[in-house]
Amino acid sequence: MKQKDILRAYSSLIALNALKLPVKKAYAIYKLFKTVDTQYQFISSESKKSIDRHSGELNGDGMVKFKDEDECVECKKELNELNDMDVDVEITPVELSEDDLAGQTISPADIYNLEGFVTFV
Repeated sequence: MKQKDILRAYSSLIALNALKLPVKKAYAIYKLFKTVDTQYQFISSESKKSIDRHSGELNGDGMVKFKDEDECVECKKELNELNDMDVDVEITPVELSEDDLAGQTISPADIYNLEGFVTFV
């Protein structure tokens, strides 16, 4: 698994975390989220360090502004390398069925993002 897989799944796991699920499934999602959150916090911290190293400034809209284009290019290269790194984390996919969701819905984008983390049966 790559760092970018963690980044892709994170927001969808937050959405899934908000759903009302049977106790065993909710606990499995909690454990999965806890594992992913730890890795996500590491990625976020390393990303911020790279942005700071290259004199990037985070704007209110979430965009990063650099003093010159070379710093931007170098930071982007570092972030791409970070996102492409393998993650040594044990992920046991959680199986969820329509019965588990009990009429609650999840978006197709979330299903895509959760591939490898959640198996929808």
